[in-house]
Amino acid sequence: MVLLAAETAGTPLIVSIAPDDSKLRIVASFAEKLTKVEVKKQATEAFIKEMDAYERVRTCTADLPDTFYNKAAESGKHIASNKPLTEGRLELLHYLKEQSITYEYHRYGSIFGEEK
Repeated sequence: MVLLAAETAGTPLIVSIAPDDSKLRIVASFAEKLTKVEVKKQATEAFIKEMDAYERVRTCTADLPDTFYNKAAESGKHIASNKPLTEGRLELLHYLKEQSITYEYHRYGSIFGEEK
């Protein structure tokens, strides 16, 4: 579900998975069919060392070592560790980046001398 959610949102995704994980074969074969998903085989310690390179961290479990959470706290990253949701409206929020731009004007015009 996570791979499909990222693909649906058009968000590039790097899946970091241990080389000895039982789900590696299934994840890798499914990722081959998607355009924006890359599978990276690495142990948890290797991922923790390069966590700064990622904008967001999404895990499918909260059962992570304390070093994982400590590194995230040092770099100010939120770890989305809840189970993937089948409700797309909610799950897709993990893969979208909201951005808004506002222009504020004083009621009598711009306080900086700009024209409307």
